[in-house]
Amino acid sequence: MILPTIDEQTIRDNCSSDSFSKGEDYYSDGAVLSITRRGDQISAEVQGSGYRPYIVTVDMAGDELVDADCTCPYDWGGWCKHIVAALLAFGDEEAEVAERPLLSSLLAGLDGAQLRSLLETVAQQWPDTLDFIERWVGTGVASPSSPNPEAAQRPAVAITVDLATIRRQVAALARRGVDGIDDYLAQVTGLLDNDQNQDALAVLEAVTEEVIGSIDEEEPHYSGGRYRGDYYDYDDDAGSEYYSLLESIGNLWAETLLSVDLSPDEREAYQELLIGWDEELAGSDWLGGEEFFRISLAALEYYWDYPPLEKVLAGTITDLGAWESAPPFQADQLAVIRLRVLERQGRLQEYLYLAEAEGQTTLYVNMLARVGRTEEAVSQALQFLDKVENAKQVAETLRNSGQIPAALQVAEHGLSLGGYGKHSLGVWLREEAARAGDLDLALRAGSIAVADQCQLGDYSRLQELAGEGWPDIQENLLAQLRQKGSSFGASAVDIFLHEGLIDDAIAALSPYDYGGKVIAVMNAAMQSRPDWVIQTAQKNAEAIMNAGKANHYDDATAWLRRAKEAYMGSGRKSGWTAYMAEVRQKHGRKWKLMGLLEGL
Repeated sequence: MILPTIDEQTIRDNCSSDSFSKGEDYYSDGAVLSITRRGDQISAEVQGSGYRPYIVTVDMAGDELVDADCTCPYDWGGWCKHIVAALLAFGDEEAEVAERPLLSSLLAGLDGAQLRSLLETVAQQWPDTLDFIERWVGTGVASPSSPNPEAAQRPAVAITVDLATIRRQVAALARRGVDGIDDYLAQVTGLLDNDQNQDALAVLEAVTEEVIGSIDEEEPHYSGGRYRGDYYDYDDDAGSEYYSLLESIGNLWAETLLSVDLSPDEREAYQELLIGWDEELAGSDWLGGEEFFRISLAALEYYWDYPPLEKVLAGTITDLGAWESAPPFQADQLAVIRLRVLERQGRLQEYLYLAEAEGQTTLYVNMLARVGRTEEAVSQALQFLDKVENAKQVAETLRNSGQIPAALQVAEHGLSLGGYGKHSLGVWLREEAARAGDLDLALRAGSIAVADQCQLGDYSRLQELAGEGWPDIQENLLAQLRQKGSSFGASAVDIFLHEGLIDDAIAALSPYDYGGKVIAVMNAAMQSRPDWVIQTAQKNAEAIMNAGKANHYDDATAWLRRAKEAYMGSGRKSGWTAYMAEVRQKHGRKWKLMGLLEGL
C-alpha cells in the first residue's frame, strides 16, 4: 500500500529549522530502517545515536495527518529530527512498507484462556508492561477504603478500586518526577464517565496525596537526570511539568466534587483538605506560590445549592448569569466544568440554561444542535459565533446529527470569520458540499482553502472538482496567490512550479524557505533563469563559508555545484572559473573546504 504523502511545508510548519535540517540528513543517510502500517497508524524505526532505534508513530485519518510522536526525549518544541526523517521517508515511492493486521483482528479469534496466556507471555518478555497491567486491573478490584486519616472524618462510602495498589504505584512514579501520573488522572475521568463518582473521588484523593507528599521543597525531581539519549545537559523543565500537572489535578478536583452529592459538612471537610494542600505547596518556592486548588474551592463555595445557580438551572436567566453580583475571575472556567458534569449526567436542558446564562455561546449552540433544535442552532450560530474553529465544531455536530444543509450553512458562515483553522474548515466544507451535490459551495470552500495554505494537494483536488469550469477558477486563484506573495508557512511555490510559472515561484519564496523548496525552484529555473540560480546558490554557499561553519561545508559545496551547473548551462564557463578563483583566494586556508571543492 502506498503511504499518504506528507508535504514538505507541513513538516516545516511543525518543526524547527534545525530539526528539519537534521531530519533531512537522517533520511538521506538511510536512518529510517523500517516502515510498518496497521490501518491508520504508521510506525517507523529511525536509528539515532543510541543503541536501539527510536520508534516514530504517526496517526492518520484517511490521508490527513492527525498526530506524530517519537520515543526519543526531545522536548524543545515541534517535531524532532526522527519524526522529520520518517515523514520524508513516507513520501518515498520506493519505500518498503510492511502491512500488518490491526490488533483487533489479531485478537478476534482468541478465547479467554488464550488471551490470558498472551498477557502472561508479554509480561514475562517485557516486565515494564506488568505495572501497566496491574494499574489497569487495579481500577476494578475490591480493596479496603483509603487509609487517609482525614478521609475517615467523612462518611464512609463503598469503594471498589484497589487504592493500596494505586498509592504504591503513584508513589513510585512521583519519587522520580511527573511522568506517568497523567495515566491515573485519566482513570479518574474514566470512572466519572462510568458514573463511578465515589471511586473517582477516592482515586483522585489518593493520587493527589502521593504527588504532593513526594514534592521536594528545594527543587523538582527530574525524570531522566541531566543526560538522556542524543542530548547532553538535558533538562526536562520539571518545574513547568509539575505546574501543569498540579493545575490539571486542581481542575479535576472541581469536576469530581461537582459530580458527587455532598452534604454541607462534607463540603467543609473537603475545603479544609484542599486549603491544607495549597498551604503545603506554598512551601515550595519553585512553584511560585500558586493556589492550585482555587477552582476546586470555588466549586465547593458555589455548589449546586448556590441560590443564583439554582434559579438558572430552573430556567430563570438574568444579566448576572449564575451569580449574585459581579462574577469571580474563575467564573468561565467553573462554568465549563459545571457544563461537563451536567452533560455527563444527561441534564441537557439545565446544560442549555447554564450555557446561555454564562455566555458559553459555542457550547450552547453546539448543544442545541445535539438535541435536535436545528433551526435555533443555525440562527444562534449565524448571529453569535465569531471564530472559525467554533463554527466548524457546530457544523460537525450538525453533520453527525444528519442535518446536512444546516451543517453546510454554518460552515460557510464560519469561513467568513476570524481565528484559526480556515484551511481545515475549507477542506471539510469542500468535501461535505461535494458529497451533498452542492458543487458551487464546494468550489468556493476549496478556493478559500487553497488561498489560505497554498497546498498543491488542495489545488489539484479543486481542479478535479471544477472539471470544465477550471480555467476561470484557476485564473482567479493564481491571481490571489500572486498577491499573497511570500509568507511564512503558506508559500504557493509548489503550485506555481506545478503550473510551470517559474517567475511566480521565485517571487513566492520566503526568507524562511531553504533546502528542498529552494532546490526545487532552482532545478526548474536552471534553463530559463540561470542568473537567479547563480546568485541564490552563491549567496547560500558564501553564508556558510564566511561563517566558517566547517560542519556544513558539504552543504556549501552542494550549493556551489548548482551554481556551476547554471554557469555551464548558460555557456559561461569563464565566469565559473573566475568565481572559483575568488573563492579559493578568500578561503584557501580552510583545508576541509578546499578538499571538498576539489571535486567541483
